[in-house]
Amino acid sequence: MSSVQVVTPGSAPSSGPSALEQFLSSLKRTRSTKTLALHQKRLQYLAQNFDPFAGSMDSECQQILAHYKLELDAQDPFRFTNLVLQMLDALEERSRGSASV
Repeated sequence: MSSVQVVTPGSAPSSGPSALEQFLSSLKRTRSTKTLALHQKRLQYLAQNFDPFAGSMDSECQQILAHYKLELDAQDPFRFTNLVLQMLDALEERSRGSASV
């Protein structure tokens, strides 16, 4: 019988803040709607054009992965998909919050 170790984001070894934590921190400081729109555009492009199960990607996806420091996360398709969805969700919430101000 083999043992399975479950690693949650909170228990994963880390040498600093995760890509999601860095993104959320940056998002809190962002005041520009243009910057929010650019984040939205980049992440939507990544979600539509990068298949983490296939592993191959175009140069634009590579640049976006590097920008958000998601290169290592892209090696785990499920974690990667979850992170991108969380980032898009945070952007949507932030956009709604700034629209109502």
